[in-house]
Amino acid sequence: MTPVETLWITLVLIFAVVGVVRGFLKELGVTLVLIVTLFGLTRLSSNLPRILDLVATTANVSAVRQVTDKSPWWLVFYVFSLLGAMFIAYQGYVIKYPGNEPPRIQGVLLSLMIGAINGYLLAGSLWYYANKYQEPIRQLGLLQGDYTPVAQKLIQVLPPTLLNPYLPFLIVFMVILLVIK
Repeated sequence: MTPVETLWITLVLIFAVVGVVRGFLKELGVTLVLIVTLFGLTRLSSNLPRILDLVATTANVSAVRQVTDKSPWWLVFYVFSLLGAMFIAYQGYVIKYPGNEPPRIQGVLLSLMIGAINGYLLAGSLWYYANKYQEPIRQLGLLQGDYTPVAQKLIQVLPPTLLNPYLPFLIVFMVILLVIK
């Protein structure tokens, strides 16, 4: 099987090419949506036990008490949340930052960089949650054996792990960039 880091790097490169095609001003809008989504999902993850307890006591439903933090449905929830946010960011109302595209190579490099950042945010977040809830993935046979040493190092710098303390500041920074003309 192909190592997971190869798939991850391939997805980041695909997003970089998409960034060049779309231009960096539109890609910044996608970055904002992905950062806001990541902020919401990381806050949900940290408060999940309290939320489940509140729902279980309020609704008095015994099935809620049986849902654990390691349930395979959480992986489905996180994956569909990230993919849904990405789909909305690319296909829905496009947030385009004000300004003009830089000329020639500057514009291409800037678009390439922002597209790669978007790929890092999306593919890295998907990998993070797939790693966190890897039992259902192992049961399906999609993950066999252990990660390679490179993958084990990359897991430490995935977006939810690396950016979690900075997400509120990144949101404020991205909104300020959107407002400034």
